[in-house]
Amino acid sequence: MKKSSNFSPASLRIILIIILIVLIGAAGYGFYWAENQLNDFAIELQTSLLKSKPTEKTQTTNIKESQATIDKATKFQVSTSTYLSQATSDINTYAIKSGITIESILPENQITPEPSIGGLEKKLVNVQIKNPAKTIDLITFLKLIETNIPKMQIQGITLNNSSEKDSVNVEPIIIELYTE
Repeated sequence: MKKSSNFSPASLRIILIIILIVLIGAAGYGFYWAENQLNDFAIELQTSLLKSKPTEKTQTTNIKESQATIDKATKFQVSTSTYLSQATSDINTYAIKSGITIESILPENQITPEPSIGGLEKKLVNVQIKNPAKTIDLITFLKLIETNIPKMQIQGITLNNSSEKDSVNVEPIIIELYTE
């Protein structure tokens, strides 16, 4: 049984040619539209750049903002000559705030000093806390040390069980800070 078709090969060829012409026209229009969009965007960008040229006022504001950033960055390290007194003062302040009692703060003798990075030198300080220390107070103290400016970090801490409830015994804490 043979199916009858309303389309002859000639009519199918004409339909295919028409579809091809429509697709080529649509692609051409698409490229034209995209080019116009890009040109409009380029003109808008150029206009906004011309409008936003830095004036003396904005440059002064930028310099002031940069100076504030520089001032804040210099607070992250202390001088080599005053690092121990600065660290002692900060550690004692944080101990009082957190309810911890400090027994001693001594500089750590580094057997092999670490190489300086970017002109900064790492110094270590030993902090002995009165034992037993309440766990929550110790956590508060450590958080205050870690968020300090100039930057101090806990390099080493050893905790042991305590016979008192919610307390721990703390070996000397090693704190590192950077000096210039």
